This record gives sequence, C-alpha cells and structure tokens, in this order.
Amino acid sequence: MAELYALMNVYATAGHAQDLKADVEGNKEYQLWQEYDRTDIYAMYLEEIMEDAVCDYNVFSRGQE
Repeated sequence: MAELYALMNVYATAGHAQDLKADVEGNKEYQLWQEYDRTDIYAMYLEEIMEDAVCDYNVFSRGQE
C-alpha cells in the first residue's frame, strides 16, 4: 500500500497521475486503500490524486480539450 501511495504521489507531483490511473484502479493495493478508513489523511489524499488524474497538467490548453 505504501509503495502505491508513494508512486502516485510522485506522478501527481510531476503532473502525470493520469498515466497510472487506469492501472491503479484495478490494482489490489488500491482496493485496500479503498477499504481503509476514509477519514485517514493519506487515504483522502490518494482519492484526491485519483480524482484529479484527468489530464497532463504540464500542457497548457486554455480550457480546450
């Protein structure tokens, strides 16, 4: 679980979390995070990363996708 969290944090900080999102959603470790206490700050942050992982945040697009 910690390895998955660290990997997603690195990718999110770099603006590339969307590159891993599809692989992570079916991952056993991610399922464990989903079962973990939802009030835990780490579980909440991981969920925020997954929700924000919709585009490459290193590309300027002026709202045009």
